[in-house]
Amino acid sequence: MGMAYEGSTAIFYTFSTIAQTLAGAAALLGALALYRLDQLRSAMRQSAELLANWGRNHRGSPASRIPFAAGTGDFAEVLRLWKEEGATEYQGATVTIDGLSFTPQATYSQLESLVAMEAAIIKRFKWALFLTAATIVASVTMLSLNPLLAPGLRYWALILGIVLTSASLASYWRVLSATLIGAASLGARQTTT
Repeated sequence: MGMAYEGSTAIFYTFSTIAQTLAGAAALLGALALYRLDQLRSAMRQSAELLANWGRNHRGSPASRIPFAAGTGDFAEVLRLWKEEGATEYQGATVTIDGLSFTPQATYSQLESLVAMEAAIIKRFKWALFLTAATIVASVTMLSLNPLLAPGLRYWALILGIVLTSASLASYWRVLSATLIGAASLGARQTTT
């Protein structure tokens, strides 16, 4: 009987700690991811505005719609319009508009890379939130079912909790790596422009 009580106490403390810790860690991860996404959005706006300035000089072509797409923050549309324009003749060429010189093809490539980084962070963050929510729900469920579990099942419940927590923490690492890699490459881009 004493063994069953100890297992019950271990389940209670383990799963209550898991739920609280993951909730706090997810909030911290969310703050970091949102900060990085905001930085990416700012860099995307700058690149899209350069392409929009270039597009303003191409009336009647797909590129003439780039300023509107850039203004609405639809950066995927900016990229699509650039491809539709077939602006390969600008490869390596430097353009000066309103006293600002830039290379449209390099700016396009930068915007394309930033959009891909944003998509990677969002995808990984969604997966991390899903695993975290599943782990917290499983933890709260185990807390509720704890008195009903047979002593042998308690150990399997602990293993399940450890596996789910490990999966959640691994998904956090993936989000952190995407945000830190994105931040490092963003910093490198800003020092070269």
